[in-house]
Amino acid sequence: MAAQNFDTPEHRAKIGELEAQDYAPNTYPTRTSLHMRRHNLELVEDEEGKVQGTLRNEEICMICEEEGSEEKELFSCDGQISGEMEDGRLMALEERHFRACNSKFHLECIIAYNAGNIDFHYAARTECQGKFLCPLHCCSVCNTEHKKQSAYEAELIECAQCFRAFHSKCCYPAGSEPVKVTMDFEKPTTFQMLVCPSHCHSAPALHHIPACCKPDCMKNGVLQSCRSCIRSFHPRCRAVRQINEMNAPRDQCDVCASEGVIVYIYQFMDLYNGFTLDMSTHGNISRYANNSCSNPNAEMFMKDSCTRKEKKILVLEKRCYLEAKKAIKRGEEVTIKYGDKNNGSPCFCDSCKPLVDPVELQWDKNAKDD
Repeated sequence: MAAQNFDTPEHRAKIGELEAQDYAPNTYPTRTSLHMRRHNLELVEDEEGKVQGTLRNEEICMICEEEGSEEKELFSCDGQISGEMEDGRLMALEERHFRACNSKFHLECIIAYNAGNIDFHYAARTECQGKFLCPLHCCSVCNTEHKKQSAYEAELIECAQCFRAFHSKCCYPAGSEPVKVTMDFEKPTTFQMLVCPSHCHSAPALHHIPACCKPDCMKNGVLQSCRSCIRSFHPRCRAVRQINEMNAPRDQCDVCASEGVIVYIYQFMDLYNGFTLDMSTHGNISRYANNSCSNPNAEMFMKDSCTRKEKKILVLEKRCYLEAKKAIKRGEEVTIKYGDKNNGSPCFCDSCKPLVDPVELQWDKNAKDD
């Protein structure tokens, strides 16, 4: 199937009508929405664990699930399905056929929808994407972190159960279950998808972190333990106040209440030939020294060491070495301070005793939100 052409007078006219409307920033995270279930994709798993997907051509809005009318026109998504595979490998974007997304929506509904900080009105503008795109075509993590432009860059992987997608290389949500979905087009076609953690039942948390999960929080007071994860928070530090026009649950942190995720991070900042992260073959045993914030007995230093000479140029590499700060007894573990600044927050490394017993943290029903 040929690529879709969006540079048509009809399409430009629709974008122009939307741009003519007054832009109103969304209310995320104070008033937000939950991620809508993906009602237009039916999944059936056979006895061998293979998943067959069927796209439903429903003429209803993905958000309110109502049909279009003269007053509320039903618009189609301009995006294409992500994650197409061939011979067991993920196809490059330029190699794929255009598999049109079958999502439909009312403009009023999609503009008001802000789950994961998605901003349809912003993305549809000519200087941004210039398309009508549903949430399956932008990264939920990047949007939450206010990276509005990079959120729409490939490669994306879609959730099979809700209108949500993620960058497969740098924003893959921890705890997700990968699933390959086969759909029938001109021939059976397999797509790489996932089931995001929002559809999993979390195990009860045995210990909660005895510190507020809000970055740079310096407040004192009673901490609330989240019922869905190990985070704790001060009631006054919560940003999410309403979800789907109802008060947000008071016993959940902002991340869990708004169905946030934790991502796997595995990015290299630089690549060098012959460089390895295995410290048993690169570097020396000093790299294994553990952290002690309160009472380290050694310090780590670095110096440049000449390793070779190339065309009269000395090639230098960093070398680490330890110096004792005080007398170290035989059999005593050598520890260093990693150098991170806690800004008053307690450290929970093995050599530092927590200031508060995590087991004692419980949800205080009498705590006030403001």
